[in-house]
Amino acid sequence: MRIVYNKQGEIFFDDTSKQNGRGAYICKSKECIQKAKKTSALSRAFGAEIEESVFERLLAEVED
Repeated sequence: MRIVYNKQGEIFFDDTSKQNGRGAYICKSKECIQKAKKTSALSRAFGAEIEESVFERLLAEVED
């Protein structure tokens, strides 16, 4: 799945792969999101600090 970081500072799953913004690809599973958090992969990909609430929201979307 593609995760997007847009100009407004929002981070979200992009199901269409067409949203504007910097994108990073990750598998859509709880384990992948936890690993990305632990290794700071999204922070490196987006060049910005990623808040804990973002990971919580991504995890909630995967569990749905």
